[in-house]
Amino acid sequence: MQLHTHLKKNRATYKILLTSPNIPDYTKELLAYFQQRLSKHMAELAKFDFPGTGVHQMIVA
Repeated sequence: MQLHTHLKKNRATYKILLTSPNIPDYTKELLAYFQQRLSKHMAELAKFDFPGTGVHQMIVA
């Protein structure tokens, strides 16, 4: 299952997990997970061309 589909399907649960002040460690861990995934694929994302955006490729990636 793709991540976006999973998050959309379980949005009520994630809304509680991400906004609850009683579990800040979950938010930190989830953010770390996304940062790791993005860093892993940064080189691949940077290969794409983004014509007309006026934004550096690494920023778009």
